[in-house]
Formats: sequence, structure tokens, C-alpha cells
Amino acid sequence: MAANGLFASIIQQAFPASQTGRVMGITQALISLASPIGLIFAAPLAEMIGIPPLLILAGGSIFVGNIVSLLLPDVKKLDHMTIMTDAEANDV
Repeated sequence: MAANGLFASIIQQAFPASQTGRVMGITQALISLASPIGLIFAAPLAEMIGIPPLLILAGGSIFVGNIVSLLLPDVKKLDHMTIMTDAEANDV
């Protein structure tokens, strides 16, 4: 989670302090699960097209995904989120 500092700050801002550890734990587990699933698809694809084209394809898809995510209205609203305190979480 060290490389995802901005993501961690968004999580801390969006969830009450009492739930932050649980949310980050579940998030880290899901991120860790993505690696073996990605390798299931990447290994046969690398054998078919080669490693350099696969890396170019992966980098391009990450770039396009980032551009698309920046165009989403919900992502634009992240800067204007309010911090939910423990007291507010108990009222919900």
C-alpha cells in the first residue's frame, strides 16, 4: 500500500477512523488477488505476441484507463469529499 499514497488518503477521507483499517485490509487483499488473475491471462498472451509487445499493450491500456477515469464525474468529485467522522458514522 506504500505506492498508493493518494489512494490511502482518499480511503482515510471517505471512511470513519474506526473502519479505515478494515477497508484498507480488504482493499489490499483485492489488490493482491489481482496479480495471480492477471498472470493467468498475461502468460499465454506473452507466449503468443512476445513480452515487449505485451508490455507496450499493458502500458497503453493503463494510460487509456487513467484518462477515462479522469473523465468520470465521480472521480472529479473526490477533491470535494467531506471527512466522515466517527460521530457522523454512528448517525448513519
